Amino acid sequence: MSDSETREKNHAQLDTLLPKVVEGSLSEHESRQLVDLLRGSRELQAHYLGYVQIHAELGSIWGAENDDSILADTSAKMPVTPASAGQASFYLKSMAASALAIACGLAIAVVMLLVDRRPSEGPLPAFIEHVTGARVTDVAVVVQVDAVAHRVTGWAAGRRLKPGTLRLDEGRIQIEFMSGAVVALAGPAELQLGSQAVATLVSGNARAHVPPRARGFVLNTPDAAIYDLGTEFVVNVSPAGVSEVEVVSGEVELSLIGDDGNTLTSEWITETGRVRVDRDDQSLTPVKATGAAELLTIQDPDEAGLVVPSQYVQSVLESRPVAYWRFDSATESSVFNEVAVEHSLVIQKQEAEADCLRLVNGHVQFRRGELPRSLVSAEPFLQFNQGVYAIESWIKPNDLQHASWLGVFPIESPSAFEQLNVLEIVTNTTMIHDPGAIRFLHRTPPGRSAENGINAFSPGLCVPGLWHHVVTMKTADAIEIYVNGKRIRRVETKAHQRNCDGSFRVNLGQLGLTTNWRQFAGAMDEVAIYRRNLKPAEIAEHYDLMMSVNR
Repeated sequence: MSDSETREKNHAQLDTLLPKVVEGSLSEHESRQLVDLLRGSRELQAHYLGYVQIHAELGSIWGAENDDSILADTSAKMPVTPASAGQASFYLKSMAASALAIACGLAIAVVMLLVDRRPSEGPLPAFIEHVTGARVTDVAVVVQVDAVAHRVTGWAAGRRLKPGTLRLDEGRIQIEFMSGAVVALAGPAELQLGSQAVATLVSGNARAHVPPRARGFVLNTPDAAIYDLGTEFVVNVSPAGVSEVEVVSGEVELSLIGDDGNTLTSEWITETGRVRVDRDDQSLTPVKATGAAELLTIQDPDEAGLVVPSQYVQSVLESRPVAYWRFDSATESSVFNEVAVEHSLVIQKQEAEADCLRLVNGHVQFRRGELPRSLVSAEPFLQFNQGVYAIESWIKPNDLQHASWLGVFPIESPSAFEQLNVLEIVTNTTMIHDPGAIRFLHRTPPGRSAENGINAFSPGLCVPGLWHHVVTMKTADAIEIYVNGKRIRRVETKAHQRNCDGSFRVNLGQLGLTTNWRQFAGAMDEVAIYRRNLKPAEIAEHYDLMMSVNR
């Protein structure tokens, strides 16, 4: 058979399979045929993606297993596993309820739903990336695990989750979606992780808190979709598949979904309302609130500070910082520099939102507000960007929202747009990076032009509620990021991206001084500025000394 005849045959075979793809009716044999066709031809992949784009109203949400590339723990007993072909109709109903029209994601999701992974093919996310050329990214991170759940799963805070099935036999975990929604789950329970803004509770109890940035988060049940309108709510799905939804605060829109994936009926539920999804008579029935909502709560990150051993302080001092802010020595208006009279931090906040910046037990706590608040160095660092330097800090973020915890800006322009350096957590941005990454921006000279800037991104490793040790350095020919004692990124710089004249101030807690843009929420401690590069051994020593008493 000639190449053209083979190509024509493969296209005809794909065209036969595609209608079954969007209907969710592929057999196991046909699923294998589809995968073999797509694996062998980029042209067929493009045809496939174009076809499913037409049907994109189904959404993009299912099926890759968990990636252990960041965490060493690979012995978990609570897997995130690929969905089977037999579950396709249930998932497609959930996707329709979600109403998320993301075509490329759907293309990946359909393949994931229907592929029967063979052992020789390796991890499914990598296989899908190979077939489609698209990347399967994290959708959530585990932020809390109680002792029972840890015992039965081996999981700890920080585990990253990709789309798929999360089963919890007993205990309690809390996860944060990259959209910002936080879900607590009590075992026994099964939760389908769809996208950064979509999940389905198949069985068990869950409680969701949806902050303003995650408004529109969708939590499905087998026969309903709960569209958040800015709220906190509890969902229970019984072993028989009966769903009940109770709103703790705010309101949700609850929709009953038919077998064809379309909405049969919907209504808004407001605070203290509880509704049962009745599949038999296809109705939403008000029921009496049971008070069970209080048994499963969303836990905020604690305000516990670092226990700082004297050996750590001595090691930092021996590294010769020009500024070292420990937040132990402070007045109502400033935080003292431990190594010099100048460069104290001036506390800038508004009385109306005084609790958005607080000194607590030897560290600083930030909350987001409507007004600017930050800590700003009283005197400038002269000619700071003429040569090498290092910035060291300990941070404990409350969440994964895009947030700047430190900026270095020219004294003549406190604008958020004209920074020499920005250190921040990035999740949902227009830049290409892992969700929950640390970004080190260096821009020489400072200004609005992106041509002068260069970025170094970490992998997506931030975990809300945990302390992170971050060291960023500008070397003679690169910028570098160290996290928790190890170098994780080095990006070379060109000659025009290195040095410039000028004097600079440092601000902590947000981007710029005059707005509330990219405010950091969480704790910060032990911030040091060096007019030299730290050696890898010094950085590792600082981390090890701190963690020796904080594990």
